[in-house]
Amino acid sequence: IIPNENDSLADIRNLISWVLENLGPNVPLHFSAYTPRYRMNNPSTSSKILDFAWTEAKKVGLNYVYLGNVLSDKGSNTYCPNCGELIIERRGYYTKAPGLSSQNTCKKCGEKISIVGEFAKSPHHSFF
Repeated sequence: IIPNENDSLADIRNLISWVLENLGPNVPLHFSAYTPRYRMNNPSTSSKILDFAWTEAKKVGLNYVYLGNVLSDKGSNTYCPNCGELIIERRGYYTKAPGLSSQNTCKKCGEKISIVGEFAKSPHHSFF
């Protein structure tokens, strides 16, 4: 999301609607923060507009919405679209899946999580 280019509330709502209507609720949608570089000197994307985009996309029914290029617990993690349980937790380059069963379902409610493959656990990557 680039300030003064595509960060209006209407732009964001239009994108969200298009994704939902044309791709469906289970396609991941990533909103990335912009940082000025080289010849683009727009201001950096505000956390307020990123939070709006994430909240708006979740509110209308997109199940897998993420925020990039920012530190954000809610925007980095995957939650169950049925019960809201934390499924996959991400911090930087470290990932763990406390709510994901071996059948790619939510451990709490049994909802099928739209994920391809299986989560590989590594004893070397713990962030606690």
